[in-house]
Amino acid sequence: MNNEQLINAIRNKEADKLKCYSYDDMWYDVISTQIPADFEYLLNNYPFKNNEEKKVIFLQLLMSDIEHYLKEDCIIAFLNHFPPEQLKVDFPEGIFTITQYENSFYVFKNLVENKFPLDHNMFLLMGCRNNQKEYLEFITQHFTVTDETLEQALDQIINSDSLGESSTDATQIYLIKYLLEMLNVNCNLPGTSDHDWLYQECFENVPPAAKYFYTDDFDIAILYDQEYWEYISENYLEDEDYESLYLAALDDIKNSNLDIDFEQMQAIFIDLNMPAAAQIFSH
Repeated sequence: MNNEQLINAIRNKEADKLKCYSYDDMWYDVISTQIPADFEYLLNNYPFKNNEEKKVIFLQLLMSDIEHYLKEDCIIAFLNHFPPEQLKVDFPEGIFTITQYENSFYVFKNLVENKFPLDHNMFLLMGCRNNQKEYLEFITQHFTVTDETLEQALDQIINSDSLGESSTDATQIYLIKYLLEMLNVNCNLPGTSDHDWLYQECFENVPPAAKYFYTDDFDIAILYDQEYWEYISENYLEDEDYESLYLAALDDIKNSNLDIDFEQMQAIFIDLNMPAAAQIFSH
């Protein structure tokens, strides 16, 4: 049975013909019609063998790229047929895929409102990884989130694979600010990528957001790491495409309320033969 025959069988209420169709393909094709009534009919007439089959199809629905309002109708239909505990989605790859889609947050919120059992910590992390601020805002306002999860979220945002280095993405900057200023995430976390400190990774990857680390608790000693500044100088300050972005971030250090030894900072950049950077700390 091909796709057209399947849809015709559904719309002609010929439930017995559904047995002739491949299990996985059948559900994907019906979801792809983007017509909730087709999906509802299949739910009413498909003989599920076990809960695992239900979870697989529910995940296909969540991961599909249909419009979020149609997806929500299908989700409600699913939840009207089966207890939520039979459908729980709890593995990172699936959640990451779900949070990639535009407007996916509204689907997540719909699940929460329908008391669907969710790993909210994983949705927060994957939402941050996909640079979707609504997950962070909503979950931290409606659920208890551990400090460890928030620290992981900050790392996910700073080391985003999709945005890379030298980012000026407004949402990414907002998320970093939200975690450090609103939620008071530790500003002295160790690095998880190429540097000793997460702050250093932020300065490299999202220079305009580094200033949000400069709280009263910030360890000023991190700023005197000459090896790190040598790395930044060689990779960015010597590149005219990036120089102004990183000089502005250095200016943020100077204009912070930190008790910085300007002479020591100036000496570091003089030693590295970076006069423009040294000039920032000359007065």
